[in-house]
Amino acid sequence: MTTAAPSRSVSRFAPVLVPVFAVLLAFGGLSFFATSAHALPEAGSILFFPLYDSAPGNGTVIAVTNTFTSMRSCSDGRREGDVNLHYIYFNGDDCREFDRFELLTPGDTLTILADEHNPQQDRGYLVVIAMAPTGGLVNFNHLIGQAIIVQSGLDVSWSYNAVTVEALAGDASNGCDRTNPDDAGNGGDNDFAADFDGVEYEMLTAEVAIPTFFEEGPRFGNMLALMSTAGDYEIETRWLLYNNVEDVFSRTFRFDCWWAGSLSEVSGVATDLDGDPEETGHGTQTGWVSISGRNVRNGAGQIVDDPETGQPITPAIIGVFMQTVRDTDFATGDFLFGRGEKIDGLEVR
Repeated sequence: MTTAAPSRSVSRFAPVLVPVFAVLLAFGGLSFFATSAHALPEAGSILFFPLYDSAPGNGTVIAVTNTFTSMRSCSDGRREGDVNLHYIYFNGDDCREFDRFELLTPGDTLTILADEHNPQQDRGYLVVIAMAPTGGLVNFNHLIGQAIIVQSGLDVSWSYNAVTVEALAGDASNGCDRTNPDDAGNGGDNDFAADFDGVEYEMLTAEVAIPTFFEEGPRFGNMLALMSTAGDYEIETRWLLYNNVEDVFSRTFRFDCWWAGSLSEVSGVATDLDGDPEETGHGTQTGWVSISGRNVRNGAGQIVDDPETGQPITPAIIGVFMQTVRDTDFATGDFLFGRGEKIDGLEVR
């Protein structure tokens, strides 16, 4: 894996960032410190990593931590805090799957290099699912994770936190019971899949948002990665791009299974926001983006219906966004915010 470039002095890009930070401190400082604790991400039974990049010259470190530290012995010979992790890598080009299993002991953390853990694929997304050591899905809301990505082509390294999904079905108060959310006795449907239906696991969102981005140009660049649990289909999305004077621009964008690229590849508005250039000073303009899942299409371009309801499937959208300051090694990124009502996010096996 290519290592990150040596750290450079902040003074090289301070003229660009200092005015922005000054505005944030002046107008947003109080609200930042008033953030309530209940809004913090929580541990879950399933982790989504919307981007891993093992393409030549790039590398991704994936870290998953088991925060359950109980060493109590169970009747099957395992400890209460043991968990088996099912890693499912989805190739971004064709949605082909590659999987591995890893056992985490109580309080254990496992850090792997994606290109060594999955030598068959270059780029795509990863799902990590909690399984009982003896097999089967398990209600184990104790997993957290993070990805660290080095991209030599952009001369940056950055990180993001995994998107966590909690198991809902069954009783998790006794870890030795290894409750399976998919079991009919717990409200599941016995289909051997993790269903994001609000019964087995949390529902997902059809709409996500990028809270802010800098207008693309000589000083700023970005990268967005999008995925959906709808699987190997064409995903149709609707984009609303806003500048800093509340003008909105609409686009429709389709991708197969997974997509990664810059905002300007979807809309030229990202390079010409036409807002207030003096809001943050130095001609810097910002905007934000809302992305909604619209429908799912098969290979013939036809809209796919849910066989149970007969209605068109609305795809759940998950993503991660990275912002760069050009000609520096500065980059920052994290998962996208969910918006609106929760929907049936289909399933993953």
